[in-house]
This record gives sequence, C-alpha cells and structure tokens, in this order.
Amino acid sequence: MPELDLLVIGDVNPDVIVGDPELEARFGQTEQFVDHAAVVVGGSASITAMGAARLGLLVGLCGVIGDDDLGWIMEDRLTAAGVNLRHLDRDPTLPTGMSVVLDRGSDRAILTHAGTISALT
Repeated sequence: MPELDLLVIGDVNPDVIVGDPELEARFGQTEQFVDHAAVVVGGSASITAMGAARLGLLVGLCGVIGDDDLGWIMEDRLTAAGVNLRHLDRDPTLPTGMSVVLDRGSDRAILTHAGTISALT
C-alpha cells in the first residue's frame, strides 16, 4: 500500500467569501449588509487535496502557511478533512496568504494578498 495516493503541491490559503446578488462595493466608510459571508478553505491545491481526501484517497499537501491565525485555521480544517500535512511548511516570517471574494452570484471579484502563497519553491 502506498504512503500516499496523491501529493498535491501548491497554494494553501483561506478565502473570505462575501456575497449578495446586488453587491456593489462602495467606498467612503459605507457599511453594507450582505446575504452571506464565510471563511472557507481556498487555494486550488488545498481544494484539490480536500476533494481527493473526500473521495477516499490518501492525499498529502505540500505548501507554505504562516505562523498566524489563518495558517492555524487552514491546518485545522485540512487535518479534519483527512489531508496529510507532513509536507506542509510553516514560515514564521510571512503571513498566510488569503483571498477576499466579492460574490454577486453571476460574477465575482477576487482580491488576493499573496503572503506565503508565493513562498513555495
């Protein structure tokens, strides 16, 4: 039996999804209420690893997270999904990358801070 069926290499970051069908971001300190908001596992590699684990594969993830709250959230959620994180690296000098997704349903805007996303070499 193999140690892993699949090793996914890539981005490990959360997505903050904020959505409303009528969403039109307004600046000028204007508070807007939206239909939904969530913090979810993001990054194509992380999403792929979780999906493969749900299908029953022994899957590992190789990437970089920061030593911050977002990094710990990602580690907790991936571990809970059954992803092996032995190949995950924690960089204490960089923040974990993240994306904010403004979702209108039919379209979306994505704002990304690279942080540790670009640290994987």
